[in-house]
Amino acid sequence: MFGSLICSASGFANIQSGSAILGSMIFAIVVVLVGIGIKIWKKYGKH
Repeated sequence: MFGSLICSASGFANIQSGSAILGSMIFAIVVVLVGIGIKIWKKYGKH
């Protein structure tokens, strides 16, 4: 799921060529979402 998210984000960044700020913003958002997901999984995934 996260892999396809990163692929679509990088593909979108490639379409917006010349918009490095937008690409890095998307990448940062993806990284934050992955980090939050891992924290939630560690908190609630193990019983």
